Amino acid sequence: MKVCKRILAYVIALTMVIGLMPMAQSVSAGTRTIRYESEDTGVCTLTKVTTANSRIRTDLSGASGNSAICFYPGNYVTYTVSVEKAGIYDVVMNFAANSNPLGSDVTDIAMTATVNDGTPVDFIVNNNKNYNSFSTLTVALELEAGTNTIKVENACEDSTIFTNIDYIEITEDDVEVTTEDPSLYPAAVGRHEAEDAISF
Repeated sequence: MKVCKRILAYVIALTMVIGLMPMAQSVSAGTRTIRYESEDTGVCTLTKVTTANSRIRTDLSGASGNSAICFYPGNYVTYTVSVEKAGIYDVVMNFAANSNPLGSDVTDIAMTATVNDGTPVDFIVNNNKNYNSFSTLTVALELEAGTNTIKVENACEDSTIFTNIDYIEITEDDVEVTTEDPSLYPAAVGRHEAEDAISF
């Protein structure tokens, strides 16, 4: 019985200490980067305007997660993203490209990015003629505070050209970032024996 009381006292004391411990986290201003994967249907959707074989591909070793969205001219993908502050953001996009059938002489693939059904922003994707070799490019887009949609469309005039988009990334500066801070843990010095607990 005495042993049970000692164990109970130890548990009560430990619970009180834990309740008084500060959270081992600190909040400060910093930089936060969020990646939106194309195959994540919770944040990205594919719209097929034409009958071309646009789809999610899962056989791409060069893509993160081995997956990307393949889309042909006239088709587009739409990402739902969120930022804390309104402003112009450098949106990183990871692309590969080729033609089907092979042999297109197109080198610069015309693309557009549209935020919240606004004015499309034109940009170019290099036709590297390797559907599994990805490289990033940056497009400056103006986003509103809160939730935004980013529509990325293949606007190439050559219907054989397809682009594989792996992900987009958005980096926010001067935002609250929560990090683990070991200094906030109480220091454990020496050995604490269970038999030293308060007895009744």
